[in-house]
Amino acid sequence: MKTQLNEKLKNVNLTNLQPTSNSMVDEWIEQSQKIIVEKRLDPLPLPEYSRNSTANLLVMKLDYRVALGNGTLKGLSTLVRTGPIKAIYSEDSLILEVNMGFKNLRAKYDWQFNVQKMSRAGNVTCNASKIAAFVRVTQPLI
Repeated sequence: MKTQLNEKLKNVNLTNLQPTSNSMVDEWIEQSQKIIVEKRLDPLPLPEYSRNSTANLLVMKLDYRVALGNGTLKGLSTLVRTGPIKAIYSEDSLILEVNMGFKNLRAKYDWQFNVQKMSRAGNVTCNASKIAAFVRVTQPLI
């Protein structure tokens, strides 16, 4: 297996590699942060939502409407690596496992609720101080 791995690695252009896998992945994340800012994806507008329906409550029939609008998601540019990186060689492929996440995501929606002729409105916010996800990327070396 060692001989096979060495043969495969002979074909890899080492001038394109960073000194460590950590710095290479950190650079990818940094580039992603820049793209998010350049493409103006932070804050990200969220889709509007509305639903009209009818509910039967005892002997009454109630018509109601729920609407969400003016939604935004802020903090996508806080993307960071949250843990160690694993580089694995398996079945002629390089597998990179990375834990990534966001430091500070905030979402907001304005809401409105109408039942018959009664109406209520307000806003809802959600703050997440830390979100992490596991990402696995596979690159065939053949």
